[in-house]
Amino acid sequence: MNADAAPPDADTGQTLGSGVEPAPQAAYSQTPRSWTGAGLGLAIALVVLVGPFPTCFFKLAVGAPCPGCGLTRATLAMLQLDWAGVLRFHPLAPLVSPLLGWLLLRPALVRSGLVSEERFRLSPRATGWLAVGVILALWGVYVARLAGALGGHPDPVVLQDGWLTRWWF
Repeated sequence: MNADAAPPDADTGQTLGSGVEPAPQAAYSQTPRSWTGAGLGLAIALVVLVGPFPTCFFKLAVGAPCPGCGLTRATLAMLQLDWAGVLRFHPLAPLVSPLLGWLLLRPALVRSGLVSEERFRLSPRATGWLAVGVILALWGVYVARLAGALGGHPDPVVLQDGWLTRWWF
């Protein structure tokens, strides 16, 4: 060590007067991007509460209900404790709706300090497997309902009404 050099700082280990500033501490992002999940969750919650709902774009395009068709109505029935309505509109609503609600509302809860950043955090691998499982379950129920199982589908399939499929039927 050079005899003229100052001793290192006890906190940072940097030599004082070396011109090297310690790295700033990473703070929780205050940018609008950090509020995207919370804003999306709030927007969806407002649409659900205010209603009425437009027909889904999948049904407009092909004339058939999508795998998620009925989830909104089933979620509203679930909030009213109408379990027969939940199963009629979409039998996976008791699984999918809370997961989606948590996914959309968690950023707002973390930002407000009601939930810690590390609480209820899934590993990326677990999140991937959960997403694959939910998607496969949605498609399985979709095919079963179109085939008439589980009470059939509450929405009719009219391929002539779809703006993409009307040319073929």
